Amino acid sequence: MAAACALGFALVAAGGGLAAADTPGSEWYLVDFHYPDLHKAATGAGVTVALVGTGVDPKQSAVAQALIPGADVSGTTPGTDTDDVATGYDGTRVATLIGGDGGAGLTGLAPSAKIMPVRVQTADEKNPDSAQTARGVRYAVDHGAKVVLVLSTVTTVQDDLVQAVRYAITHDDVVISPSGNNGSTDNSVDPVCGIAGVVCVAGTDQNGKSSPESSTGSEVDLGAPSKNLLVPTKSGVTVFSSSHYAAALTAAEAALIFSVHPSWTQGQVIRDMLGHTSGGNADGSRKDNNVGYGIIDPLAAVNAAAPQQTDNPLGTPSAAPPPQPPATHAAPGSSSSSSGSSGSSLPLILGIVGAVVVLGGALLGWLFFRRRHPRNYLNDPGYGAGQLYVQPTATINPDAYGGGQNWAQVPQSAPQWYEGEQPQQQPYPAPEQQYAAPAHEQLHTSGEHAAVPPPAGGWQQQPQPSQTPQLPPEYMGEWGLAAEPQPEPAAPADDSEGSRAPVREENE
Repeated sequence: MAAACALGFALVAAGGGLAAADTPGSEWYLVDFHYPDLHKAATGAGVTVALVGTGVDPKQSAVAQALIPGADVSGTTPGTDTDDVATGYDGTRVATLIGGDGGAGLTGLAPSAKIMPVRVQTADEKNPDSAQTARGVRYAVDHGAKVVLVLSTVTTVQDDLVQAVRYAITHDDVVISPSGNNGSTDNSVDPVCGIAGVVCVAGTDQNGKSSPESSTGSEVDLGAPSKNLLVPTKSGVTVFSSSHYAAALTAAEAALIFSVHPSWTQGQVIRDMLGHTSGGNADGSRKDNNVGYGIIDPLAAVNAAAPQQTDNPLGTPSAAPPPQPPATHAAPGSSSSSSGSSGSSLPLILGIVGAVVVLGGALLGWLFFRRRHPRNYLNDPGYGAGQLYVQPTATINPDAYGGGQNWAQVPQSAPQWYEGEQPQQQPYPAPEQQYAAPAHEQLHTSGEHAAVPPPAGGWQQQPQPSQTPQLPPEYMGEWGLAAEPQPEPAAPADDSEGSRAPVREENE
C-alpha cells in the first residue's frame, strides 16, 4: 500500500494525475510495472489501438485527447457515431486504461497511443454476431490500427470472423481478446480466444493469482491485472474488476513495443510478450491455464532484443477455400455448354445420373418381362404372323379339265408370299404369252381346243383313286405332308412330234 501511495505522489509530481486522495491501491499494477521507468522507455507514441466493441464516450476527459475517428459497423453501412452504448461503460473504461492522461486519477499504460473506437454493438446492448465483429476487425486493419482489441462477446464464431483475424495477422496486426468473465459460473472462455493467432488474456489480482471473475482454460496465453482497478463512470470513477481490463493492459504493452520497435512483425511482438513475463517458467514454456505463459511485464518486453523468429507463435488461421462459382442456368431456348467448372456442372451430373437410373430400371424391367413372357414369333402379328404360305383350299372338279384325262397342271389359288418378296416365277404364264402345250396335253372337246386330233386309239383314261385331285409333290413336301405316289401316264402313240414325257411347270 505504501508503495502504491508513493507511486501516486510521484505521478502527481510528474503530471501523472494520481493524487493521494484518489482511491488508494486502485492503480496497484503501475507499481508492479515500474511505471516511471517504463514511461521513460516508451509511451506508445505513433501506434493506434482499435477497440472493437461498445464504442467510447468522447466526453470522457481522461481519454478525449487520445481518440481518433472510428466507425459504427454494427450495421452493414458504416456510421460515424462511436459513442459508448454499454450501460457498464465498457469501451470507455478500457480506453482510459490504455491511453488515459491521468485526469481524475485515470492513468493509461500507453498514454501517447491513439484509440480508434470501432462500435459493433447496437444500442439494445445485444451481443454482436460474428459478421458484425468481422466487419469491425477489417475496418480497424484498413484504417491503420496496429493492435486490434476485440472486446465484443461473440456467441458463435463463424468463418467470416476467422478470416478477418487472418486478414489482420497477414497485415502485421496483433489481435487480442479477453478470456471472459465467467470464472464464477461455467468458466467458459470467449470463443474469439479459440481462433489461431489471437492472444487470449485472463485476469489476475494483486498477488499474481487468477482473479475470481476471469475465465481460465487452455486457450489462455497471458495473464494481466484485472481485479479492483480504478475506472471511470459517466459521473466519476469507481473500482471494478473485469478480464477486459487485463486485455486492455496487454494491448497497451503491444503498443509500447511497436512504438519502440516499429519494424518488428506482429509475430516478433507476440514472441517478445510471451517470452518476457512475470512468474513464468524459466525455460519459456507455458505455465498453466490461469495465466498461460505468465503475467505481462511491459518494461522487460520493451527492453528485450528482437526475437529471431518472425512468425506468430500462436499460429495463423487457415485461408478459406476458394469460393465455388455459382451454377449457371441456360436461358430458355438457348443451348448450354458442356464445359465449365465442377461446381456449375453438378446439376447436370445429377440429372444424367438420374436419367441413367430411370433408363436402367426400365431396361431391367423389360428384360425381366421378356424372360417371363417370351415372344411367339409365329403368332405375333408384329413378326409377320398370318403371312406365311397357306395351303390352297379350293375344290377342283376334274371333269371341268378333261374328266379322267391325263393332266399335268392343276389350277390353284395364287400362292401367298411374305411381304416384300416377289415370286421368281409366275405360277401361270402371263395372258399375253403364247403357251403351246404338247399335243397329248391339249384338250379336245370342241371349238378352238380341237386343233390337234387325238392319237390313234384315243386318250387312255387312267383310273383315279378318288375324285379329289392330288397336288404335286413339291407343294406336299413344303407343308410337311407325305406326298402320295402318282401313277405314271401311259406312253402315247408315235405322232409327228415324237414321244415326249409330260412337262410339268415348277413353282419355286
